[in-house]
Amino acid sequence: MRSSWIAAFAAGLLMAGAAACSGGAPETAKAAEPKPAEATSAAKPAEEKPAEEKAAEPKPDPASSSRSRETVSKKVAFENEKWLPLDLAAEGIELKEIRFAVEGGINFNPLRAGKGPQVFMPVKNTSDHGMKFAVAVALFDAGGGLVGATEVTYGGTLDPGESNEVKLTFRDVKRRFFDAKSAQVALETYK
Repeated sequence: MRSSWIAAFAAGLLMAGAAACSGGAPETAKAAEPKPAEATSAAKPAEEKPAEEKAAEPKPDPASSSRSRETVSKKVAFENEKWLPLDLAAEGIELKEIRFAVEGGINFNPLRAGKGPQVFMPVKNTSDHGMKFAVAVALFDAGGGLVGATEVTYGGTLDPGESNEVKLTFRDVKRRFFDAKSAQVALETYK
């Protein structure tokens, strides 16, 4: 089940990246339908936004309106054993930098906890309330192909002003870790 979630996450990142690169909205967005003309032409029509702007406007999700939730992501260059600037923030949770590392080599046994390719990120809660969060990282080769993915949900609530370190281990999809040229990092926060 975990691998299918990772594959769905990676596919979503690819689709979002393609939409962002093309400057357009996802293909699933529907263009706004034109309204019928008013019966009298004497009244000056109100200015309307172009159909592209209407289609791109986010619509509130009634299911998530009861709880605050935000997801942000950023693409960074992949460099092993080096702290890289990330500057990713959502609702007061800040991830300022990221480091990729391999501890103990690339072991193909997923049961060896804490060994193999890993990601480290210092995290800080700058909000005035406790926050929960999750982080996902996907690695891509020079051609944009997925070569590794991992995710973690922070265990508990990060209190206001508290700092910690998030450590993610590539457990299952990792054999091509050193082929990575870029990484997509997603941060999701919730109360």
